[in-house]
Amino acid sequence: GGVAGGPIDLPYSAEYHTPVMANEVCDALISDPTGVYIDGTLGGGGHSTAMLDRLEEAGMVLAVDRDPEALASASNRLSKPLDEGRFRTVEADFRTLESVLKRPEVTSLLPPDGLGVHGILLDLGVSSHQLDERKRGFSFKADA
Repeated sequence: GGVAGGPIDLPYSAEYHTPVMANEVCDALISDPTGVYIDGTLGGGGHSTAMLDRLEEAGMVLAVDRDPEALASASNRLSKPLDEGRFRTVEADFRTLESVLKRPEVTSLLPPDGLGVHGILLDLGVSSHQLDERKRGFSFKADA
């Protein structure tokens, strides 16, 4: 735990974001440990990491983010499941998820049984990284 006002050490923290309810979200989301799940707001990769921890070898996470910096950071963090084919990323906005799922490189990842995706996660909160980094354009600390 942390000190009053200090950092809190939670599982699945990334360099710039801590998904505070990762365990609870995965408990509710993962219904089939061999399924395909989408993290529609990849960010630092904390939720994807938590999902992968609960999935069996046949399970997979397809992660979507429009931020190339987030995709690179999370791909580095999750290099082992990426190399194993259990984790894939797509640069896109989650609002275009329907068209993303129709891309040939994505449909080839989905199970041939026609069941498609087993669950979708969208963490619609703002990460502190977006607010702390002036160049990201959301900072209240300085003019962008």
